[in-house]
Amino acid sequence: MKLKLENGVTIRPVTGCFVVVFFCGMLTIFSSVMLGAGTLLFTGVSGASDLTEEVHKIVEEDPYLADTFGSPVKIGFFGSSFSATYSENVTNATYNAPISGPIQSGELVAKIKKVGDETRVTSLIVYTDSGRAINVVSE
Repeated sequence: MKLKLENGVTIRPVTGCFVVVFFCGMLTIFSSVMLGAGTLLFTGVSGASDLTEEVHKIVEEDPYLADTFGSPVKIGFFGSSFSATYSENVTNATYNAPISGPIQSGELVAKIKKVGDETRVTSLIVYTDSGRAINVVSE
């Protein structure tokens, strides 16, 4: 079946449907691959879940952040983590993540040091969307 448009162009509806289905399928595959790769980089390569656990604990328990952002304060899933191992048992990492509460949102920036089995947050600054910096942890 062919459709002829007013401008003289002939199209086949089946071909048009195929293109749409093909495009949607490729978009789904690409999204899945990118999400999987991002999750692997975030949790697998750097051991980010071990490094960021302490940051999450501090943010969730800090009363000043609860007053500023509202309670409960939530840390977004899509954060980024960079870590570099300087020797066999020392890791330094920087962790950025969105943070939000019922009152406002912002971003946290944390510096984390892991020596052997001990993990310490050496710096934690939360920036509100209005541009205010809150120094939560400083060493």
